[in-house]
Amino acid sequence: FEHQDQMGNKKAIKAGDVQWMSTGYGVIHSEMPLADSKEGMHGFQIWLNMPAKDKLRPARYQDSSDIPVPEFSLSQGIVKILAGRWQLNGESYDSPLADLAADSAIADLQLKPNSVLNIDAKQAGFLGAYLYQGSIWGATEGEFVSLNASQVNSIETGEDGAGLLLFKGNPIKEKIAHMGPFVMNTQEELRQAVRDYQQGRFGTINH
Repeated sequence: FEHQDQMGNKKAIKAGDVQWMSTGYGVIHSEMPLADSKEGMHGFQIWLNMPAKDKLRPARYQDSSDIPVPEFSLSQGIVKILAGRWQLNGESYDSPLADLAADSAIADLQLKPNSVLNIDAKQAGFLGAYLYQGSIWGATEGEFVSLNASQVNSIETGEDGAGLLLFKGNPIKEKIAHMGPFVMNTQEELRQAVRDYQQGRFGTINH
């Protein structure tokens, strides 16, 4: 799809790319599809809540069109480090996208059939996986699995292998107030954010 925003960014986000927006005070943006005539278009949109102290900072934008997503071949399959740092099979892997809220990290794993991959996320307070293909531990496509962040986890695949998004981070343990795309900590903050948007304080896109 083609992304535009009030910060002046205009980028074509293509297959395999990652886009990151930290909305801060607010973002006005446009996402227009550039669908392939045969394959169509699919992807994942992931929301991370920010601590209250960061919610009103200036907006930020980054994508992987200039710096590709790091991709590594392991004996168990392929890993793409979409964000943050990961410890897999005792080795560290880093993404250029390293400033997510709550020390979050995201990886895309495409694992071979009947393989075992060890994941060390002991520094994180939360670890989970969304399965988009195949199966692990009896979980099947479309299911989310919560893992144990206090120990090394071994992901074991079945006969069909598996494709999954891996998530980790530290829960910020703050209240959430949300309405549509607006996410704040209290109802009053939420109403103020809506007023700011209606009054044009987020800026405009220059086409």
